[in-house]
Amino acid sequence: MANTNLTVGYSPVDDKLILLGNISQFRSTNAGANFSSSGFAYNDAHAIDFHPTNENVVFYGCDGGIFRSTDKGTNWFGLNGTLSLSEAYKLSVNPSNPDAIFIGVTDNGHLQKDNGTVNWTSRQSCCDGTNIVYSPFKSNVIVASTGAHYPSDNKFDPWYSTNSGLSFTSYNLPGLWDGHNDWVTPLFPHPNEPGIFYTARREASGSNNIVFWKSTNDGVSYNEVNPSSHIANNKAPLQIAVSKSNSDLIYLSSGSYPADIDQKLFRSTNGGVNWSVVQSFDDQIPDRYISHIEINPANEQEVFLTLSGYYYPSTSGHVWKSSNGGTNWSNISGTENVLPDIPVNDLVIHNTGCSSRDIIIATDLGVYVSSDEGQSWRELAQETLPNCIVTDLDFNLYSGKLRAATWGRGVWEVDAGGIVYVKGTEYLNSDPATSGLNVVNDIIVCSNGNLKIPYGCTIKMAAGKKIIVQSGGTIDASSGNAITFTSQSGTWGGIEFQGSGAGTLKNCTFLNTSTPIVIESEEGDVEYPEITIDECTFSNSPVQITNRAEVTIQNCDFTYSSGDAPTVLGVLSTGSDNVDISKNTVTSNSSITSAGISIVFGNSVSITENTIQNMGLGISLSNTDAFVENNTITATGDPGDNIGIGADNSYSCIINKNTVTDYFYGIKLYSSSPT
Repeated sequence: MANTNLTVGYSPVDDKLILLGNISQFRSTNAGANFSSSGFAYNDAHAIDFHPTNENVVFYGCDGGIFRSTDKGTNWFGLNGTLSLSEAYKLSVNPSNPDAIFIGVTDNGHLQKDNGTVNWTSRQSCCDGTNIVYSPFKSNVIVASTGAHYPSDNKFDPWYSTNSGLSFTSYNLPGLWDGHNDWVTPLFPHPNEPGIFYTARREASGSNNIVFWKSTNDGVSYNEVNPSSHIANNKAPLQIAVSKSNSDLIYLSSGSYPADIDQKLFRSTNGGVNWSVVQSFDDQIPDRYISHIEINPANEQEVFLTLSGYYYPSTSGHVWKSSNGGTNWSNISGTENVLPDIPVNDLVIHNTGCSSRDIIIATDLGVYVSSDEGQSWRELAQETLPNCIVTDLDFNLYSGKLRAATWGRGVWEVDAGGIVYVKGTEYLNSDPATSGLNVVNDIIVCSNGNLKIPYGCTIKMAAGKKIIVQSGGTIDASSGNAITFTSQSGTWGGIEFQGSGAGTLKNCTFLNTSTPIVIESEEGDVEYPEITIDECTFSNSPVQITNRAEVTIQNCDFTYSSGDAPTVLGVLSTGSDNVDISKNTVTSNSSITSAGISIVFGNSVSITENTIQNMGLGISLSNTDAFVENNTITATGDPGDNIGIGADNSYSCIINKNTVTDYFYGIKLYSSSPT
């Protein structure tokens, strides 16, 4: 640090008094003939200035903020009580809990802001915290890196935590770490598989080629991925990116922090076993430090690069895009409202529609956004975000919060949300340490989008908001782990399948909604993928199916407890073919007027082995050829005019082997002659 953090202050009234700052503070009272250590303020000096009218007062600016001395630099006192001055390298937000944030900062390791608290807690204060990454799937797992190993032995070791960051343990990773070009170690989580993290490091001897490392146990240990094919390059590994749509596709950059030192981009198509050079940066892209690699989660062929440094006379541009996997590149730094000539440090993609998006970048002068694929750029939150270096960005999909780590002004956030559009694969989960994940806007699963809910969790939707699976989209909650959908307050809108939207919901509980699942289509006679609803629990409201074929509802519980009884409590199917309703329970503690299962129009509908209790009408059939067999329909109170099975204009239906007990009418037929 002494190479870049060296400053001198001269007393304006005593020409023998000199203050010197670099990593520490020093003082001379004999015009520089000798220096002695003064009282320590903080590391890495940037400025020393004497008060213009009070010779005893000195101000000292450093990585730790602003300090003051009232005795000519002998002792120092901080002036930072109300200032946010952290110099942050990286930040990471828990995907399942947007209030849990970690940052890596100079001199103080890693700081944690947890669950909406206003204070930050030091979790690892040995040195510079350079990188920090939450697991996308396990809220308690975090991997990190530091700018100096502790205790120092000229190596860097990756760190891991399996207790949500309360403590970290290092893993001794072999290889060369030179304390300069390797300062910020690349770390990247597997986008689809829990427990897997990647890093890279040069060989300790020989040609110093790059070794690619993989952990399959939450960062506890690492193994070589490419032992027989080290990447033939002796420059430091800098950035890693793994494709979400094809996790065998991995990019890695290498080079040095100074410009024009042979920056390279490598690609592996088999999970890091073999590598090839994608672009040597001699032909299309300026030879500058690659600060970030971003692969479109929905399209592995689309790759973005951001570059640090400044323009050369003939090679401008800090944001580049390839639409063919790195073969060709285009400069998207703007043709109008062009980005200023400043380093760009990070890039995130924010989908603003199923066919629109914002590209958001972190620069040395704040945050910029483009809504037209890089043709023009505008500054984001320029009224609130300080005019400073932004080193890293984190966009939390379900809270809509964009967080920005800055160099010298701490961490800032802006609401960049709106409707959540799922293109490609996205995961929905909650942190077990919280009461659930708050989702503040509608979630729309676009065509070819896939919303996965693989783990037990609680999803708390904002009032009136819903999850919409558009035609061609899917929702996958098939693991069988217990999932609860509820509201933050009031009622929410449920899950809506549109057109050929499809998916599986298993072991899901729906609370605080009158429309838990609505399935409807206007696409006519097309081949529909299947929707399966299995082992789910519903309260006071039915599953509704309209003009949508290929739906299975099985092993579900529908219960009525209080309030206005719905017209149908279990399943209401209208105009829908090939619907299978089996082994469900539809119950109320006392008699209500609701129908348990209602079918209006629809061919090849199967209603079997369901248990229905205390409904005004157990099973209602109208204009359908439904197959109704082995259902048990009972009542415990006064049957009144209750009907076990009612059929209207259903000449081809089959009603067989059903048990109806304590109903006024066991089976009542209107213009129907079932077999």
